[in-house]
Amino acid sequence: ALAVVANDTGPAHVLAAANKPMVTICGPTDPIRVRPLCSKGETLQADVECRNCYLKECPNGHICMEELTVDIVMSAFNKLGVSG
Repeated sequence: ALAVVANDTGPAHVLAAANKPMVTICGPTDPIRVRPLCSKGETLQADVECRNCYLKECPNGHICMEELTVDIVMSAFNKLGVSG
């Protein structure tokens, strides 16, 4: 793969070792605590009031994930020098 999109789970940390451009999406988790250590990575989190809540079931319909659009992810890749 030329680049990786992952959420904030174990596979993201494994993929970070590949040293490929990577965008990690964080929803209800704190990106400072859970982001993979990757020199070519960007971590995204929506700027919503309830971010970092760590709730499995969301009373707000997981707005923290819904606000991270494809365009936002692609912009992050562009910042990393990946186009497509």
